[in-house]
Amino acid sequence: MFLMIPQSTSAQWTTASGVPNTIVWDFVADGSTFFAAANNGRIYQSTNDGVTWIEVVNLTDGVYCLEKKDSCIFAGTMGDLFRSTNHGMTWEDLNINSDPTFVRSLALYGGALYAGSSYF
Repeated sequence: MFLMIPQSTSAQWTTASGVPNTIVWDFVADGSTFFAAANNGRIYQSTNDGVTWIEVVNLTDGVYCLEKKDSCIFAGTMGDLFRSTNHGMTWEDLNINSDPTFVRSLALYGGALYAGSSYF
């Protein structure tokens, strides 16, 4: 991942470390913890404003979107929708469809979670 972090006092950017070269599709914050969704099927976590990152889960399929609702973090992948209820420590496949579902976007509106998807 080539993540650039703006320095608050200048126009310079710093390269983040701890993540292999991959595409990052989305970010979500859970308190002071940031999560990054990557196309290599992994979700990365940073607890120091994005300076360093660690892999917290490998969901096998590309992770394209993240959203936080209450105490849950949701991850949309090329295969399904996943949920963590413990700040990203473990993830549960919600099996929203019997066929593989490509979840490309997540949004909150009026207290409900919406998923934009397509079928394979």
